[in-house]
Amino acid sequence: DQGKRKELVDKVQDVLYERRILAGRLLEQDPESAQGHFLLGSYHFNREEHPKPQAAAEFLKAIAADPNLWDARWYLALIYYFGNNPEGARHQLEELLKGNPGYRCADPAFPSITYTDVADDPAIVLKDVVAK
Repeated sequence: DQGKRKELVDKVQDVLYERRILAGRLLEQDPESAQGHFLLGSYHFNREEHPKPQAAAEFLKAIAADPNLWDARWYLALIYYFGNNPEGARHQLEELLKGNPGYRCADPAFPSITYTDVADDPAIVLKDVVAK
């Protein structure tokens, strides 16, 4: 339904605007802030076309600061998956599932309307990566 889709898109746009502002504040206070880099990465993820270089760079910084930032690993795995980097996707998904076996992305900014062809279960995506 078009009305629901527009409502969801508007909500995501609001969340992204707030994230960009908050990321700037966090990174101004602490340039190594894992949460700041994650928020900025998710902003770029929703704004860039693949291969999403700015988003990937921010997620790598977030993971370096906090290896247990599961949503950052999920986003980065998808960047690699759609960017024809199966080894990168595999590594991120394996680390994600090793550290958080029941993970499901609950990030309200995740563009699920764009990624409807991707299972929300990292284990399923990993099987697909391994099969390729």
